[in-house]
Parts: sequence; C-alpha cells; structure tokens
Amino acid sequence: MLLLTVLKEAHKSHPSGRWWIKADPCDVRKGLRESLRYQWNGDEDLGDGALQRLHTAYTKQRQFITCLGLRERERILSQDLDVVMSNFTEDEEFLKRGGENVRKAYEEKRNKQKSSEALLMTLAWDLTGFEELLAQCLKFKETVGNIKNRLSMPRSDQGNIRSEVSILRKQLLPYTKDLYGKRRTAATHLFVFMIADELRNMKPYAVPARVLPFKSISDQKVRELEEEIRNAMTSIGMQVVGFVTDGEFSSLRTMGKSRPISIIQLISDARAEARATSVKRIESYLCLGRDGNPICRHPAIPLVDVRWLHECVNEDGVPVPFQEAIFRLQRRMFPHSHDPYPWVTGKEDTISTCLKSIMATYLFREKVRSLKEMGVDFTQHLVVPETDTQTGEFVHQREDHNHLLKRIINCLREGQIPGLDLRYFRDALHDPNTGLTYEATTGRNKQSVPDCEKLISPWSHRLHGNQ
Repeated sequence: MLLLTVLKEAHKSHPSGRWWIKADPCDVRKGLRESLRYQWNGDEDLGDGALQRLHTAYTKQRQFITCLGLRERERILSQDLDVVMSNFTEDEEFLKRGGENVRKAYEEKRNKQKSSEALLMTLAWDLTGFEELLAQCLKFKETVGNIKNRLSMPRSDQGNIRSEVSILRKQLLPYTKDLYGKRRTAATHLFVFMIADELRNMKPYAVPARVLPFKSISDQKVRELEEEIRNAMTSIGMQVVGFVTDGEFSSLRTMGKSRPISIIQLISDARAEARATSVKRIESYLCLGRDGNPICRHPAIPLVDVRWLHECVNEDGVPVPFQEAIFRLQRRMFPHSHDPYPWVTGKEDTISTCLKSIMATYLFREKVRSLKEMGVDFTQHLVVPETDTQTGEFVHQREDHNHLLKRIINCLREGQIPGLDLRYFRDALHDPNTGLTYEATTGRNKQSVPDCEKLISPWSHRLHGNQ
C-alpha cells in the first residue's frame, strides 16, 4: 500500500523540494503463517492483487467445505460433490506438475557439488509435501466418487452418508489449508521505497513510502512500482528528479522508459543483436553480388567498407583469403594505438567471433548515430538521462552511493588504482591520528561503510601526501 499521507506531509514540510526515490531490498525470515481467523502472513505481495485473489478463493473454498451437506445444501449434495470432484481433478494436475518441478530442481541441486545441505533438505521436504497431498487428493476422489454413486441408490442401500460427509468435511479443511500453502509464495525480502529531499539537510534523510514483501522481482516490475510512486508524487505537486537503487538492478540505470540512457546499454543491445544474427547472414552483408551491391543490405554497414573488403579479397596482385580479410577489416575499424577486444574474454577470436564483433561494432555506431539525430548525443556523454515531460527536468537513475564507495575502496585495497603504494596504509595503520583500524585496512567487514570512510579519511590522505 502506498502511504499517500507520508507523501503529502513531506510535500507540506518542503513545498519547493526536489525529491529522490530510493528503493532498497532487505532480507526477512522466510515463513508462511495463518492466523486463527484465517488471515495470511509472510506472503509475497507486489501490490497487483494476486495475493488477495488467492486468499479470497481460499476463503470461499473453506466456506463451501464447511457448509457441505448441511441444512439447505443437503438437498443439492449431488451437485456439490460434482464441484468437489472437479476441484480434485484440478488439484491433481497442480500437485503432479508441482511435484515434478520440485523433483527436477532437487536432482539438479543434488548433482551440483556446491549445493548446501539446507537447500537440499528444503527441496526434499517440499517434494514430500507434494507427494503426500497428491495421495490425499486421490483418496478423497475415491471417497467422493463412492458417496456420489450411492446417492443414486435407494435410501435403504445408501448407508450413513451424512456421517461420511461429516468426516469428509473435517478432513478436507486441513487438506485445503495445505494445498493453498503450496499455491502461496513465501516472501524472502522486503522492498522498501523511500523518498528523500535532494539537499539532505534535515533528519530523517529518507522516509519510507511503500513496503512490499517479495521473493523475486524483475527490473521491469521495479520500474513499474517506481513509476506508480512518481505519478503519485507528481499528482500532489512534488518534483521528482531521480531514482536510486542498489547494485543488483543494473538495467534500471542503463535503460530509461523510452530509450537507453547509458552507453553501456547501447553496447549490450548491439552485442545481443549481433549474437542473435547468424554468421552466414553477416557474411551476406559483407559480400558484393554481381551487380556491385551487397548480397543483403544492412543500413548499419557502410557500403565503402563492403567494397574495401571486396577489393581486398579480389586484389589483382596477391588476393587475400576472405578469413584473413575479415581480420584486417576489424583491425581497420580501430586506431593503430588500440587493439580490438576479443568477442569472448580470454579467448582469441575465430572467424565466427570476428564477424560477430564486426557486426556489433557497426550496430553500436548506428545506434549512436540515430540517437544523436534525436538530440541524444552519446559521442560527448557516457550517460544522457531522460527529461520529464511535465517539469522539463532531467530524471537521473543512479546507484546507491554507498555501493559505489565500497566498490572503489575494494579496488583500492586490491591495488587496482595506479600510482598508489599500498605500503603507505601500513604506516597509516600505526599512526594514531588517522583512526585507521586493521579491519578497515584489510576489508574484513565487507559491507562496512564506516571502514571505507576511515580508509580515505583526511588524516590518511594527509599522511600519504606527506610521504
């Protein structure tokens, strides 16, 4: 649920503020619960109404079972048993399918050497649960079918159907609870959406506006949830200028709503498109036909490069094989002081990977050119944020600064920053003025932001400067 009251109070306290939305997931203990009033807790709920619909179906099923064969429903017991049989048929399909999926997951994890014992135990219990419910389902189908057949007999031959239905009601209630437990998804994280003023000059710096329990979530879903909060804030006059997420949601910082906002996304899209194009197809783009035109024309590939390749292969003096000419074409696309990066890191390019690399380069250049015509210039900027159509402000997509700080400090500890002698940190560690600790120097506490700050404190910097 979106806390509109929080948004209104925040806007009231700072009407001219420029606001950022921050999304941060945190771990919670996994566990499904049901109260004595049949209320659920611990479920995944992304605000799309799926959990509420499932709980409504569960409540209706309980009410149906509770009234089975009682009072006015005793007259239509035959029709109710038909409904029960239909439900059992659906349950049987669901339990077989679920059990098979869990069995496959268990076998895959068991074949992996690094699978934890706790995970295997969880999957084994899950599989046992499906198998036991399936056995109960088949037994109930047999019982209901037997009762249904006897309803058509003379009353003297029916036996004590009322007593059997009463026992069936009591047995179906725990079965239904366990069955819907398999349909439920237990949340393992909480997704907290917060709002923060850009100036950050008063506490609290960030105020929670929405909390969603979840198990897994896609970048697209996070974008949709952020858009809901943004629209709610805009509707009451709040100016939203950015969205901050953790390092896991990388595509949110490279892809906007309508176009790429980072050059990294252009590279990724070009590589994906080249990877999906067959080698023969790429060769047809680079070979001339008898009419002097490419066999297949691609708008991203310059005709002058295709003709150069054709002249190189069909040179009068010493013709160059097509395979070698392809590598020459790739080398020609880069300055002399730079070597082409291999398509697969750590492996030398083959003719196939070289063609893929050439195609990706052409596609990347075409994307940069087309976006530049739209006013988005990636030749001058690595990141070009989108503009809010209502306010005209840039809407920035950024990673949490603490995550960036920890990455930078990790590179510093590993000696990946040139021009810095790591032996200076040994001297700083023995200087009481720096406040540097052994844990901060070695990175024992990987998630500690204060340790990162100690490593680049003014005293440590001053000591390095003096030495």
